[in-house]
Amino acid sequence: MLHKLQTWIKSTLKNRPSNGPFEEYHKNKQTKCRGNHRDGQLHGNFESYFPNSQPESRGHYEAGCKLGVWEHFYESGSLLCRECYEGGQPHGEQTVYHGNGQISKQLTFSHGVKTGTWCLFHLNGQLRSRGSYRDDQRTGPFEVFFPSGQRRSRGTHELGQRHGGYESYHANGRVETVGTFGRGRKEGAWTVYYDNGQLAYQIDYRDDAMTGRLEQFHENGQRKSIGSFTDGHKHGQFKEYFDSGQLLASKNYKHGLEDGSYQTYYPNGQLKTDGNFKLGELEGPFEMYDENGDLEEKGRYKNGYLQ
Repeated sequence: MLHKLQTWIKSTLKNRPSNGPFEEYHKNKQTKCRGNHRDGQLHGNFESYFPNSQPESRGHYEAGCKLGVWEHFYESGSLLCRECYEGGQPHGEQTVYHGNGQISKQLTFSHGVKTGTWCLFHLNGQLRSRGSYRDDQRTGPFEVFFPSGQRRSRGTHELGQRHGGYESYHANGRVETVGTFGRGRKEGAWTVYYDNGQLAYQIDYRDDAMTGRLEQFHENGQRKSIGSFTDGHKHGQFKEYFDSGQLLASKNYKHGLEDGSYQTYYPNGQLKTDGNFKLGELEGPFEMYDENGDLEEKGRYKNGYLQ
């Protein structure tokens, strides 16, 4: 919204007098903006309005550059943003508000560059996240919170990217994820838990891609799946299980594509389907059975199509 407003202000300068006051109007004849020019540049106090006559923005120009405190508003009349300028660039604290009047964001600028502590807030006023900027890039520790105030995640930024240890949490406070970032990409062992504390899975990452053996578990602790990844893709045999521990499916993969024989099963252990894939498409004989083991369907696939 602020960017659109600033673009509009620039676009309305072309046909104004070089010196003296000016005023422009909406189609409903309500004031759109008023200000003053000196030597063809905005100079002095400036105000803009919505068609309903509510203020949209107000501040001061010095030789075409914003200077001092500027305020921007929602069409309802509540404050949207208060910021400070020096030489046309944000300088000092910027505060952005939700429509309900609660603070949404707090930032600090130094001659247009983000610096120091930043904070974001939920609609209910609770802290949403906080961290630090240096030279316009996020740096150092950061934390994220649920609307309840419970911590949601924490980690570290370096040169604007997540770097180092990272943890996230369920709303009940239990750990959800533990891992490490390297220059914004997942690296090394990552572990994920259910909100009851049960292990969901653990996998290694290399350059943000899953690699190596993966073993997933259901929330009740029973195995959910087991297989391997190569460069972020399933590769080799994968097995999936019902939460009872009974085998659900057995498939083979080649660089992320189903390739080779596959079987699926009913919860009672009976074979459900038996077929074959070739580079992601069904290929060759196919059979389907009911829960009693009786053959229901039989056919043959070629290039993914039933013949």
